[in-house]
Amino acid sequence: MIDTGFDGFLSIPKSLGEKFGLEVFAKIKLHLASGYTDFAEVAKILVNFPKGGYDYLMVDVILDEEGEDVLIGSGFLEMFCEKFNYDLLISFLDKKLNFIEKI
Repeated sequence: MIDTGFDGFLSIPKSLGEKFGLEVFAKIKLHLASGYTDFAEVAKILVNFPKGGYDYLMVDVILDEEGEDVLIGSGFLEMFCEKFNYDLLISFLDKKLNFIEKI
């Protein structure tokens, strides 16, 4: 799920991180949209970007103890666009992300 209010990279349920054997390397303080603060564990994952071959990038992922969804934050989308020279067009009506290669 794309969460444009989440300026981080990725967030996954902690149970999923445990299933994949992810190792926690840090605990961070989160500032939630509700105004509350919380703490979350962070692990690293290797993300595969298939664009004319395969590029891999190690990114931080928040392990969410309460969430059930995989969230893609705006920080991740920005990093993707910068790495591959794309602009991002979000179509709310079609519920699609369109990556447009910059010329």
